[in-house]
Amino acid sequence: MLHQHMAPTAHAFALLMELCLQRNMPKECHSLFKDMQRRGVKPSPVNYELMIKSLAMENPSQWEMAIVIFDKLSRERNTPRINAKTYNALMTVYTNMEPFDWRVVYNCYLEMRRRTPRIPLEWESYLILHGALLKGKAGHVRRFLALFDAWVATTDLASWGFVKGFLIYIAVVFVIKSILGYLLIWCLKPTSTSKSSEAGESILPS
Repeated sequence: MLHQHMAPTAHAFALLMELCLQRNMPKECHSLFKDMQRRGVKPSPVNYELMIKSLAMENPSQWEMAIVIFDKLSRERNTPRINAKTYNALMTVYTNMEPFDWRVVYNCYLEMRRRTPRIPLEWESYLILHGALLKGKAGHVRRFLALFDAWVATTDLASWGFVKGFLIYIAVVFVIKSILGYLLIWCLKPTSTSKSSEAGESILPS
């Protein structure tokens, strides 16, 4: 391309950066990103996403630099807005950071969900968050709320998939409630039986 005096585009750099990541070469991905900027090629959201992904592949992950790049993208005007893939790359960096804290990943997820204009959620975002919650041993309630939020956000409310999922949810809750009720009765039954026996013995004349 350069021999033919053709200027490489952001898309061409993105393809090369993606190839570097596939071959586990994050430093080469960094070099391509810097070379693109040096040539005056305006990075696209895909270039930023790949650059942040490469920082996540470092050991340990370069989360400070990832934040700098993300903030720079947020402040730039006349640029395509940040999308879910950009946040996914940042959450991946936070997942690999040391020391690890699942709350950082969770707060990043919440920031994406509350951002205006609204960013359409991708299921990959939830999978990254789910992995962080499991890694950090977050509570079951927190994990359920994250799953429910992602499920509602990524499912068309008027679709059969949503209706089917809602019915399955109701059925699971009903089954769990029935099992808990049965176990409670089973645990209390011996106690009530013994009390009845004691009461009967006290009534009988000695």
